Amino acid sequence: MIVDKMYPWDVCSELEHDAEKVNYMLSRYRKQSVKYFKECKEFPSWVYYKYTTSDTFNTYVIYFCARSQAKMNDPESGYFAFLDLKEKTVMRTYSLDFTDGKRRVLQEFRCHFFERYRERVLKDNRLNLAETASRFFTKNNGCGILLEINEKVQKSIEKYSKHATNVFLFPDGIGLGETANVYEGVMRKDILPPDAKLMTWFYMSTFVSTQMLYESQKDALSQLVFNEIEDIKREVSINTSDMNTIVMLNAMQNDLFHKK
Repeated sequence: MIVDKMYPWDVCSELEHDAEKVNYMLSRYRKQSVKYFKECKEFPSWVYYKYTTSDTFNTYVIYFCARSQAKMNDPESGYFAFLDLKEKTVMRTYSLDFTDGKRRVLQEFRCHFFERYRERVLKDNRLNLAETASRFFTKNNGCGILLEINEKVQKSIEKYSKHATNVFLFPDGIGLGETANVYEGVMRKDILPPDAKLMTWFYMSTFVSTQMLYESQKDALSQLVFNEIEDIKREVSINTSDMNTIVMLNAMQNDLFHKK
């Protein structure tokens, strides 16, 4: 079972251990979700199921979304760990391509993030945390585009988060939080073995919709996006992943901050 203050690498390993069982339950619940959607009158529509593993006792939310009546037989789906630690926490794990190769990623959201998303985007206080998170992940399936905050941006957003070191760009707005590189079984970087395996931890603390941002804040964030695009272009060799990132950054810069 995942407990508070558990080392991130061990959390990631336990989530990966549970994945086969959770995916099996997802396939079983899919049939139930199709029956549910066939009775729905309005779309998009969501339904979710809670599942607790029998060996690790971790609880997961398995969700399905039919965006339209035409999609009710083939709904989108996903899942996340729903943990009751010091406060309710949502976690996911997957792998991403980094410059040094594929790396494990642990994505952690505190309940405050989804409370703000519900308040600032969904605007529906009837939704519980599981329902809110299901809607967020349906629209924002990836981890968001990660940008490091500079001093100018930090000053402009400190009213939302005083300790954020990173911005995560999503179609709905921006997530504020932190990132850290974590090594397997290593607590101190000064004794890092040469073959230590590396993973990345993304921590999301709060969500801010673009409608809440002043023009000066949008300008600062837009400049951050522009700088990231220029940094990628200056690399010696640009691969397909880099080009896709540039396309997404350009699109988000326009959609979120209305800048071209």
